[in-house]
Amino acid sequence: MIIEEKLKLALEIAKRLNHVRRTEWNKWVNYFIANDLEKALTLAQLLSNSQMLRYGPKTNYKTIYNVLNNKKEQLKKIIQENHSDLFEIFGYISWKIK
Repeated sequence: MIIEEKLKLALEIAKRLNHVRRTEWNKWVNYFIANDLEKALTLAQLLSNSQMLRYGPKTNYKTIYNVLNNKKEQLKKIIQENHSDLFEIFGYISWKIK
């Protein structure tokens, strides 16, 4: 992927993650880095329904799950082509969210 494609996708995703806090996003990305996309999406889904979390973090994880689950096939394709491209895209997203 060229940088313009990465930035375009990152901006598109970041726009949909408009109320997600950077701290929750970075926690999720770190879990993704240590595991894989399926496990990270499952974690986000579980946390979005957790009775142990406050409303804000639960909402953040629900948004992360919904947005990235909708892009899952595109993200899997990026992983197959060049895994590090997805790390870069997620880094750009982190810059754009608050």
